[in-house]
This record gives sequence, C-alpha cells and structure tokens, in this order.
Amino acid sequence: MSRNIFILDMDECIIGNSKFILDYHILITQIKKLTDNNPPIHKDLWKKNISPHFIRPYFKEFLDFCKKNNIELFIFSFGTKDYVEYIIEYIEETFDYKFNRPLFTREDKYIGINDDNYMKEITGFQDIIIKSIKAKPLEIENIFSYHILIIDDNYNFWSSNNPQLLITTSYQYTPIPHLDINLLHQIKNNQDIMDYIINSSNSLFPTYIKSSNSYDDFFLNYHLYTSELFRKNLQNNNEVINDDFFKSLIPLIKPRLKLQKPFTTKFIKSLNKSFKD
Repeated sequence: MSRNIFILDMDECIIGNSKFILDYHILITQIKKLTDNNPPIHKDLWKKNISPHFIRPYFKEFLDFCKKNNIELFIFSFGTKDYVEYIIEYIEETFDYKFNRPLFTREDKYIGINDDNYMKEITGFQDIIIKSIKAKPLEIENIFSYHILIIDDNYNFWSSNNPQLLITTSYQYTPIPHLDINLLHQIKNNQDIMDYIINSSNSLFPTYIKSSNSYDDFFLNYHLYTSELFRKNLQNNNEVINDDFFKSLIPLIKPRLKLQKPFTTKFIKSLNKSFKD
C-alpha cells in the first residue's frame, strides 16, 4: 500500500481567526510572569468557553478518514513554535488525535535567495519527515514525488509552481474568549497587570479600560466591549460555519486512495479546479 503524506497549514485553514486566542495566550503568559503565577492561573481557561466552530467544520470527519486510510498528517504554520504547539494541543485534545512531529513553524521557514520573503519549503525537511513516519528507503522517492498533498489557504507562502499544493478558502470564524470573574478580579487588583494591559493594546480589552476607576466601571466596560466584539463578528461567524471544504474533499480523494493511484500534478490541478468552480 502506498504511503501518503498530507501537510496542512493551521491558521484559517483548519482553525478560524485566532487573533483573540493569541492575545489571550500572551495575556496569561504576561500575568504569570508579573505574579510569579501566584495565585496559579491555568493557561487553558479559554478552552472551557470557546466555540466548537473555532475548528473548521468537518475536520473531525477528515481526521477519521485519514486514520482509516493511514494518511500521515503534518502541520506547517507560520505561527511561532510556542503558539502552534498551544493550538495544536487543543485540536488534539478535542479530537483525540495526534499529528506527526515535529510541528513545522515559523522557525522552519526558507528565505528566498533574491529577497527577504519567507516561504514554506518541505524539501529541506524530507529526512525529518521520513524519520517521523519510519518510511523504508525504497519508499522515499515515490512518496515525495507522488504521494504528498499540501493544503493551505495562502499560496503566497509556497513556491508559485508547487505541483502538490491545494488551495482552500480562508476559514474566517472569529471566536471571542471570555475571561472569567476570578481572572478579571486578579487583573483589576494588580496595578502591574493593569499597566501592561493599558500600554499593550491587548485586543481583549477596550482602550477606554484605563478610565475604569471603580470595579463596577471595569467590569461594565469589559463586558460591554466583549458584547460588542460578539456583535461585530456575529454575521460573519454565522455564515462561515456552513463551510464544507473538508466534507467535499473526502469524496474527491477517496477513490484515488482506494485504487492506490499517485497524487499527480494533473490530479491536484483537478482538485484545485473543483474548489474554484
């Protein structure tokens, strides 16, 4: 049976817009530093109230399909290593699935010879990938020539003539983490944390939070601002949750896997055409 490797982007490919999640992660990291984590703050509080739509629809079905067909899945994101690990752990916990390691990140980029543009490139990581999947020497050339599919929402990060690239639309669901009352109390009670928030323009807080003199002002301003974020993103979020990219992809590649046919340039071009039409 032929071995197949799928390499997936993360942001806006398998998850939505993570701006607020990233700001939450940065906020918690900063609070832990300023307080020596006393009292302890769990960095994953946001997971308790985040919408399940943060992960692209039908991704679980896609993972199940990959498991059944022995497809090796790797992640290649331009996020920082710490951030990518943070999000991928959440996805793995949600679906009881483990991606292949290593997770390729911004630190694994390639810089073009004639410019400073960062690009994704797997050629230099073939040995790492082969070692991860424990492929046999005779499989290597066949795998990298005919059995790799790259899925990304941004073709600009890859070589323009990459024959293995399938472009999907950007998944733009925007979740809003809601800070719980205990964490808000801790923030309001610590001037160092308040100073950080005021000076950092963290998107989880309004700029006018600095005018919150009393507890009531602080909590009211925070909740009004959060409600406004939900309102601003409501229409877009309600639209994008109907995304069916992964649902549509499965029947397109299933026959090819069943017949053990290679992922030729012609076939991947046909996949791209299917999602453009």
